[in-house]
Amino acid sequence: MKTTNYLRGLQVGIIALGLTFGLNARADTARDEVRHAYTLLKAAHDDYHGHKDMAVAELKQAGARLGLDLEGGHWEHEGQLKSDEQLVHARTLLKEARNKLEGHDRELAASQVEAAIKQIDLSLKMQ
Repeated sequence: MKTTNYLRGLQVGIIALGLTFGLNARADTARDEVRHAYTLLKAAHDDYHGHKDMAVAELKQAGARLGLDLEGGHWEHEGQLKSDEQLVHARTLLKEARNKLEGHDRELAASQVEAAIKQIDLSLKMQ
């Protein structure tokens, strides 16, 4: 009986581990990460003393330069804790995107992505 429970627990653990790595293994492109970060920022509740809007404006410029449609997403405003989490996640995505931008895309949008990261950092310091 104990062996059966142990094996079943081990199987569930292995499946959970596989699903975790399988879901995280999908590598988004820098463009996908910019688009996702934009959506997260737009959904954030607070204006963060204007810094969130400045970050959104920088990403709009980056999106325009990269030929991305950033306005296609749907967002709802969240509570403050969720809003802060969205900004942290957006910052993480943008740092990954900054590191993935290559060649022509780097020339077109790296400065806007970097400026958006700085505005998010300022937003989070205001809280």
